Amino acid sequence: MPISLTDNRNLISLRQAIPDTIMRRAGLPVEDPHERCRELADHRLIDLARLHLEAMGISTLDLTDRMVGKLVLSPRLLERHVGPMIDMLGASTDDFTGLLATSINKSFMYGYGATPVTWETWCRRTTARDLKPHVSTSINAPDLQLSVEGAEITFAQFGEATQTYSLAKYSRGFAITLEALTNDDLQALLGIPVSMGQAARRLEDDLVYETVFAANSAAGQTMSDSLSLFASGHGNVGSAAALSAVNVGITAALMGQQLRPGSDKKTGVFPRYLLTGSELAGTAQTIAAQASDPNNPDMPNRLVAVTEPRLSSVDANGWWLVASNTQIATAEVCFLEGEEAPRIVEMAGGFASDGRKFGVFHTVAAAAVDHRGFCKNAGA
Repeated sequence: MPISLTDNRNLISLRQAIPDTIMRRAGLPVEDPHERCRELADHRLIDLARLHLEAMGISTLDLTDRMVGKLVLSPRLLERHVGPMIDMLGASTDDFTGLLATSINKSFMYGYGATPVTWETWCRRTTARDLKPHVSTSINAPDLQLSVEGAEITFAQFGEATQTYSLAKYSRGFAITLEALTNDDLQALLGIPVSMGQAARRLEDDLVYETVFAANSAAGQTMSDSLSLFASGHGNVGSAAALSAVNVGITAALMGQQLRPGSDKKTGVFPRYLLTGSELAGTAQTIAAQASDPNNPDMPNRLVAVTEPRLSSVDANGWWLVASNTQIATAEVCFLEGEEAPRIVEMAGGFASDGRKFGVFHTVAAAAVDHRGFCKNAGA
């Protein structure tokens, strides 16, 4: 009698419990784990594979661990092993590797989500529909005019700064081997996807600090006016001075002198973030605490210290002031629309009895938008 997925509750519950069991055995968090995880907790990977095959009606009594591993990793090999009975099986012969893939994907996303980044503190997040050149705009509205009764409203002409850049695809492949399965190597099975998720997350910070700050020998990204982000022509480079509250105030005044695009009026923008490398972290934290009113921590001129080790490689003595994106478009990290997080997929042609191949893909870019929201001091 054919095995039906709707009738075989053992198989159904196994399929639900196996990914959670693997995750828990690897020490990764599982929200609301399946009730059978306790029962399966001491099962090796190959034991779980045997249980799954048996639940499908495939005897593993005479099979070595290595043969079981080969069967669950290769649907074609399993089909040859089962022969004419394949059509009687109510579940796909690729089911167990699908369960492994679920665990791999969850561990990958755990690694991605658990990795801290600093760009989210001060950059804005956006998306683009494709990899064509994307134009990002910093719009500045003109002042409102006094209304005179009976007079027509004057329609505004908006000043704006634009920056054009394109998304880029990043990828890397890895393999889960037969040996990892038969040796119960959870570090290889899930540790690799976790580390790949961490790498995908790190890429975002790498792009921000390499593109916006480190480019052009630490003068910053080339802007649409062909000047570097930090340039005398932009009026946002302070006289080199050691990081101190007084010097932060002097450098911040440069931001206060910036004019609106197409206007002779000040932007009214002030620094919100103080960015430094690791060497100046303590000093920056002290200055930020002094600049904040403890009785009103949400005051608009509160300064937030952001320590980013990558900036130590850009300029160990340097420090940067950045405005809030609610005031002016400073920098952004852009993702492909519908793919705001990296993807991990099993590669076509990766179905071999000695392992499975996976690819990690992340489509992302970073760019500064408007120089008026930045100031740099090379320090001393």
